Amino acid sequence: MMTDYTQSQTILEQAQRFLPGGVSGVLRAVEPSLVFTHANGALIFDASGKRYIDYHANFGSVLL
Repeated sequence: MMTDYTQSQTILEQAQRFLPGGVSGVLRAVEPSLVFTHANGALIFDASGKRYIDYHANFGSVLL
């Protein structure tokens, strides 16, 4: 099953204009590059609405 990460890729390309490498963390070597849009407890959601478990304990919100 192929998952469509087009929305994440589009957002990442836009973010590269404002953030070095387009991301705020040190975990940049992830393929495909994902953009997480929101969270609910330990669940995080990408730009396409796919759900993941946040094993990094809120690592991505450091920028906020």
